[in-house]
Amino acid sequence: MIKFLFLFCVLALIGIAALEWEMLLPAINFFCFILAKVAGVFIHLFDNSLIITGPVLRHGHHGFALEIAKECSGLSASWLLIVAIVAFESPWKHKLWGMVIGLLIIQTINLIRIISLYYIGDWLPDYFVLIHEQVWPILLNISMILIFGGWLFYTMTHSTKS
Repeated sequence: MIKFLFLFCVLALIGIAALEWEMLLPAINFFCFILAKVAGVFIHLFDNSLIITGPVLRHGHHGFALEIAKECSGLSASWLLIVAIVAFESPWKHKLWGMVIGLLIIQTINLIRIISLYYIGDWLPDYFVLIHEQVWPILLNISMILIFGGWLFYTMTHSTKS
């Protein structure tokens, strides 16, 4: 347990610090651009007035705009999930599957978050800041913990069989 905690803390600090490195900013911005495009595909199913300009989703009629920035990328929660899985002693086969499936789930939840914030900002602007800065970050982090817990349960019950 001590080894896990130490490795988790060291890797988490390295990853979170890396998200601040200038040399990674173009890749992070590109990821945010892709998130905006994917969110735009789903929003367009229900709202043809959406205008996408880079990482910005703008409502064509009401003017509300949502920019997908580094803090909105879900990369911090994704990194913490990866670090928790890597730091835990288990077969690499389980780790790889946990990371792939976990990242897909985290980013799906983040995509739902982005789409919901687009509509909340347009329909309920008085609640946007609260939901954007308080509610969704908590939900995203709880999701990450639950995903890790699910992976942990799976790997603990299947590691003796591998």
